Amino acid sequence: MTPTIEEMRALLVRQWQQREDERRWLAREIHSSLAQDLTVLSMELSLLERRMSVLAGKLNSPELDNVRTKMGELSGLVRKTVEWTRWVKNRLRPKVLDEFGLPAAIKWRGEEFERETGIVCMVLVEPETFETPPALGTDCFRIVEELFSHAAQVGNVRRVEVRLVARGSNLSIEFNYDGSDVCSDTAGLRNSLWVTEISERAIQWGGTVTLAHTRDHGTTVAVTMPLGKITTTARASSGA
Repeated sequence: MTPTIEEMRALLVRQWQQREDERRWLAREIHSSLAQDLTVLSMELSLLERRMSVLAGKLNSPELDNVRTKMGELSGLVRKTVEWTRWVKNRLRPKVLDEFGLPAAIKWRGEEFERETGIVCMVLVEPETFETPPALGTDCFRIVEELFSHAAQVGNVRRVEVRLVARGSNLSIEFNYDGSDVCSDTAGLRNSLWVTEISERAIQWGGTVTLAHTRDHGTTVAVTMPLGKITTTARASSGA
């Protein structure tokens, strides 16, 4: 028996949920085990390096000085590995998303995108802070993440603008980028895999995805999610 579209979508949602659970678990394990152990190792190497430097100076030993230099190189390598594990952990499951919510996570991701690609990124959030159900926040974040990933691959992109607006009972995401898309027409964009994924994520919440592409204004992807009452929170009252 051929599964229905609804059954296929339900299966896809379950797969996303399982993937998110796996990401959350792996990020937690990296933080609690690997990252902490590497941090301790880095501190111990730095301490040994300083002691070796003092000892090499007292004994005037070139051999000890060479060992100290090598330990310094190893210490630098460990520090780079610590930073890499933190980067991986945040890509698996951003800590800011769980602790401060969707608005803060989108701003953080925009800053990371600009730092990594050199492309100017402007993020506007209205209101400054608001709360969404955790599962919805995760899907919205993954949608924006997919859009950032696509924009990074498009040729000649110089600027990206993201608007995240909670108004009334709707949450909207508007993502605009200039540059030269491979598919320069809206119909071609709709058939892209990245559009299919963000559309399916939106549809499960009863949302919609629209695309517009013009030579003068680039490509705009608009995602709208119908919600119940959106809770806005002041940062001072949230304890952040």
